[in-house]
Amino acid sequence: MSPRDERVLTLDKNPEALFKAWQKAGKIPAEFESFAQMEEIYNKVLELGVPEAEARKQLGVTYRNVDGQNILQKNIASDGSTRGLNKRAIRTDFNIGAENHLRNRGGNSAVVNRQNEIRTDWNKLSKLEAQQLGIETGKQFHRGHVQAGLEGGSLGNENMWPEHGMRNVLHGKEPRVPLHTMDELGIPKDDLFTIYERQLQAEGLGMPRVNNALMIAADEYMVQPKPRNTYAKPGDANHDKGAGVNPDRLYALQDKLNQLEAQGVSRQTIENWSRNKSGTLSSGNATKQSGPVKQVVAPRKKVVKVVKPGIKVAEKRLVSTGSSPSLGKKVSAPNRKSLKTTRRAPAASKPTAKPVNRTPSPLEQVRRLINSTPDVLKIHPGMSLPSVNLIQGI
Repeated sequence: MSPRDERVLTLDKNPEALFKAWQKAGKIPAEFESFAQMEEIYNKVLELGVPEAEARKQLGVTYRNVDGQNILQKNIASDGSTRGLNKRAIRTDFNIGAENHLRNRGGNSAVVNRQNEIRTDWNKLSKLEAQQLGIETGKQFHRGHVQAGLEGGSLGNENMWPEHGMRNVLHGKEPRVPLHTMDELGIPKDDLFTIYERQLQAEGLGMPRVNNALMIAADEYMVQPKPRNTYAKPGDANHDKGAGVNPDRLYALQDKLNQLEAQGVSRQTIENWSRNKSGTLSSGNATKQSGPVKQVVAPRKKVVKVVKPGIKVAEKRLVSTGSSPSLGKKVSAPNRKSLKTTRRAPAASKPTAKPVNRTPSPLEQVRRLINSTPDVLKIHPGMSLPSVNLIQGI
């Protein structure tokens, strides 16, 4: 195959080229001319009362994407209209260019292995991360793309972090963080880049994945009172908060955290520090949202005594116990001489504690090290990464 067969083709940018590539790969019958024509014929067959599965079989379009979704299927578009072409299934499929690339170099087995990786990342890893944060915060989290599927972004875990549901919808196909930040963090823009990033990771040369807390803190920074993106919404819960991390600092922060972990600082300590950078995930906010603990006590039954007719109930009287005088008598003042006065010995003076040189806790070490970090070294497309000595000297 020619190099053109390994291009990243998308439904929104290259619909005709993508359609022909799918036909060449045998995913779509040759008699159709475009996605639009295929959808139109499919809708007409459904109008005749034919079930969807039977209609797909009659048209010969039975291909399912990497996630098991049908390409032809009744679904609702973003504008509320009904359509027969499942565009989401096309956008989230393993890109045909990357598929051709792997098949040319590793055969069908390499393609199958990559498809299994995508299903694991999308249906297990990314899904569990979003669900876990949703349980912790009580907010809706999505499996958020950094590079949207409309732009060719893959379903690989290198391109997926939990994201606030509202924000995920608002920015649409726009990148989640600026493109130069994606380059600095080694976030792949499409399936071809993801394949190479996986290879680098296997060789120990890839960049560690940014933790969820820092990425969400960067999301919050993007919706501050002076938003850097046009899709920021003033009514967003974090719009007027001071929480968040400038995305340009993510590379430096993550690099420092990696160094601390290599020095023996526990992952839990690092995770706690990272969460405090997020207004949503910080422990202070979590405690505030949870509210006070209420103990519910079962009500006690009031005992009611029933007196039979004809029985007299004795009246209650105050009786002296002997230690205290009875009511109605004047109490004379006690003889002061008979009272023994006991004086307390003066308290012994406590020795002054000498100052002790205390070793700072791991969390304090993290704060001191991070606070000493200057702004990130910006790496723009086309520039090489800084040397190891320069990074360690941040």
